Amino acid sequence: MKDKTHNFPEYSQGAPLKGISVLDYNEKIRFVKGVLNGKTREIQDSLKEEMKNESKKENFERAIEIRNQINSLEYLKERQNMQRLKEYNEDIINYLIKDNKIYLLLFKIYKGTLENKEEYEFAYEPDFLEEFLLQYYSENPIPKEIIIPSKVDDSIKIYLEKKAKKRVTIAVPEKGEKKQLLELVLKI
Repeated sequence: MKDKTHNFPEYSQGAPLKGISVLDYNEKIRFVKGVLNGKTREIQDSLKEEMKNESKKENFERAIEIRNQINSLEYLKERQNMQRLKEYNEDIINYLIKDNKIYLLLFKIYKGTLENKEEYEFAYEPDFLEEFLLQYYSENPIPKEIIIPSKVDDSIKIYLEKKAKKRVTIAVPEKGEKKQLLELVLKI
């Protein structure tokens, strides 16, 4: 019998699985698939929970192994982020609304390097983000991708593409790496 998710042989057939149970093998495969699919945050959370459980059981050697896996994942995630950023020119925009004011932050990433951080403060209006995008990009270069926390009218994208004379992506991530970048903007 073969597992439908991959073409690896069963435990009883052999070499790649010598000394490891089918359950452990499948767990390792799921781990690797998660890493390759960029799900490092979920994997790290799961490993942290497992590390706590191993520590409670006083299985400190296993807890150290898990801690090392977590550290390796963090290193890998940073390398992947750096590599991803090298391929894109992008602006990352996020904001806070407090006391009827908007505190907006814009990070300009040029070929993987944070080129500039800009901060804006203005009175709250219902369509403030769309108005900001129109005004800002009428006077500044338009990147290949703009990452924002909330959806804007499609006419904004059309305007930006016409002005830039190229395809422009407006991303509104709900999870994953781009969502982490949005959250990072507010933390800095």
